[in-house]
Amino acid sequence: MVGYRFEPHRDDTFYDDGIVLGFVTLNSTGQTTFITVQALTLGNHAITTEYGGDANDYGSTSPLLTQTVILSSTIAVASFPNPSSVGQSVTFIVLVAGSSPKGAVLLKMEPSHLAWLR
Repeated sequence: MVGYRFEPHRDDTFYDDGIVLGFVTLNSTGQTTFITVQALTLGNHAITTEYGGDANDYGSTSPLLTQTVILSSTIAVASFPNPSSVGQSVTFIVLVAGSSPKGAVLLKMEPSHLAWLR
């Protein structure tokens, strides 16, 4: 992008799909960290940052960064019968909730593994 001049300052602006996420001030080495306090919605987000320039430097815009937000998964396990007797068979039921979970679940009884469930 071709540089352009703004009023002198040391601020950086963060955007998500062109919507301002927030403003930050650069440190003496020209770096900053931006931590969002809002949750990003599910899907892809086009993140850019724009430096406004100062008396010595032209402003510029960063290349696009795609931040992908996915659903987190939750897992629950139940057993039947519970309690059980020594030597009695026990059935374990595992439920994984998410957008479309696939793969395997490791059923563990410390210190060893009971089974891989697919």
